[in-house]
Amino acid sequence: MNLAVPFLFKTIGIIFCLCWVLLAGSTYAQGLRFADTYPVNNSDSVERWVAQHQELSQDRLKSLIRLERIYSWNFLNKLGSHLPEIKRYADSQKSGIARAAYDYILAWKHLREDRRNQTALYANLALNEFVRLGDESGQLHAYSLLVMINSTSIGFKVASSNKRSQSYLGNMENSLARTNDGHDFLTLQLTYTRYQYGQGQIGSKGDTLLKIVEKAIERINQNQAYSYAAYRFRRQKAICYYLLGQSMRSYEQNRQILAQLRPDQFLEKAYTQYNLVLDCYLLKRTEEGIALCQQALALFSKYQPSNYGPLSNMYTKYRALLQQKGDYAGADLLSDSIRVISNLITTAQNDKKMLELEARYETERKQQQIHYLETMQKQTRQWLIIAIVGLLIVGALSYKLFRTNRQLTKLTEAREHFFGIIAHDLRRPLFAFQGMNELVSYNLQKQNYGAIEQLSKAIDEAGFSIQSMLDNLLKWALSQREALPYNPQKLYVHPKLDEVARVFRGLPSKHPLHFSISCPDSLQVYVDPNGLELILRNLLANAYKAMDTLTGYIRLEAEAYDDAQVIIRISDSGIGMSSETLLAVQKALRYPFDVHGDEARLGLGLVLVSQFTAKNMGRITVESSLGAGTSFTLVFPVDKPATKSKVPLPRLVHLTDKRVVHLF
Repeated sequence: MNLAVPFLFKTIGIIFCLCWVLLAGSTYAQGLRFADTYPVNNSDSVERWVAQHQELSQDRLKSLIRLERIYSWNFLNKLGSHLPEIKRYADSQKSGIARAAYDYILAWKHLREDRRNQTALYANLALNEFVRLGDESGQLHAYSLLVMINSTSIGFKVASSNKRSQSYLGNMENSLARTNDGHDFLTLQLTYTRYQYGQGQIGSKGDTLLKIVEKAIERINQNQAYSYAAYRFRRQKAICYYLLGQSMRSYEQNRQILAQLRPDQFLEKAYTQYNLVLDCYLLKRTEEGIALCQQALALFSKYQPSNYGPLSNMYTKYRALLQQKGDYAGADLLSDSIRVISNLITTAQNDKKMLELEARYETERKQQQIHYLETMQKQTRQWLIIAIVGLLIVGALSYKLFRTNRQLTKLTEAREHFFGIIAHDLRRPLFAFQGMNELVSYNLQKQNYGAIEQLSKAIDEAGFSIQSMLDNLLKWALSQREALPYNPQKLYVHPKLDEVARVFRGLPSKHPLHFSISCPDSLQVYVDPNGLELILRNLLANAYKAMDTLTGYIRLEAEAYDDAQVIIRISDSGIGMSSETLLAVQKALRYPFDVHGDEARLGLGLVLVSQFTAKNMGRITVESSLGAGTSFTLVFPVDKPATKSKVPLPRLVHLTDKRVVHLF
């Protein structure tokens, strides 16, 4: 039993540790999630805060990542400006979220420059870290980049795996279902539009794209916190009009966008101007288109010189506008520039094809690693759950064993105490028989017949005590085995009182003793007859012993307490009980399996009185004071109760001059 308790506490401790490890897979120590760095509308306020708080902290890291996410939506020329500091934080603080955010932003920077191989590499690194951290929002954004590399920034299809993109989109939808985050929703909608670009035959996708864009714009209009995404989706809406052949609506939409852009949104201006050039060509707005071409070429050359795709397309459209104007000489002059850029594009494309093969291999390898990590994480959690369940079972069995051992110990102690009680109760009557033969022979020789009569009374009394003790012992043994019949029924009280009293009236007494019974003939009670007889006989035996050296009375009284209960009172005018004896009686009746020491002298009878009173749904109280006698009061039901329930224990009353103790 002593070993069971420490083992139980150790088991609980192990279970707690395993639960912490299990939960640790879905949380991380930094407390910062990618979703906490969502973009906001006013980038200036965030930039001012960063300028004012130069100390290295998690709040500063959060603001730096937030700025980079804002730049990816509205300030592409600023994208990546805080990458060095984010990397320093990741290296110095060993921060997983900083490392993942760094790889994600760097991948975005490479995507802006149309370096799809590098985009794939760092997007996979970010995805790998977000998976390890259990960050759903981060995983969604990393998957978004892996879908976007399937098309260029101006919508032309590139070599890619459509099946893989669909898988990525499915993963994004699953992550969104778990995060239910509005910022993640907008990223998914933007990714849908880029995915449609990558499928080819983009003219047939206009309606589908328009529905996606309008759904996103509706969400933006419902919540101003998403206004940072308005520019990107308004530009996508203009593209949808263009794809649907609605050139004027596309032109008007692009004009509105260009008028609302801030002066420092350089690349956003360039892309919007390029779209306007396409509209102007179709609408025969030649001069306006040429002016826009010149402005856009200047911005692309300054802020995105290594991305030859937009430059080549701008020069090609510029030449087309000059031809539309009739300036063929000017158009021929642009042919050399277009040829140079085309050569650069061809060289870059050849390099990219080689790098794409490497990137595709690296992507597949990273996806295998991610799948392996996810599988291992799942298996680890399964084993942890199995271990926790196993430890819970072991803990439950250990606790059950602990309780069983404790109960067994109590029963063993109770058995030893009862043996002491039996030995104590048998010692006195058996001692009366010791030397009886010599005493009888001696008194016969002396013809002392009065002494012989006293000896016969002593033998009679000792025999009655032994019989009573053995009867109690038998009843107790049967009750422990639950072999004692229990058949409660309604019976008349007076005949039962008279039957028990008749036994004691016939016993010899040293002094005159008066027995009286006061009970209405019609009074009935609902009890087990044998149980009531045992209770009355033991209480009368105690009263008889208390009158051993005194002249007085023993009274048996019964009356109706109310319509539902009957009171039976056994009182005597004997020596009474001291305060200590009353407390011992109280404990023996309330805790019949925990009697020891001085309480053992009270006898097995009180233990049986306690058990059989409770079994018959009764209550018992005792009143006594030294030299003034003792009175036991029993309360039993008149009829069978509707439901059998344990009789509640009343509050223990402090001893007064009358010394009343409520036992049940």
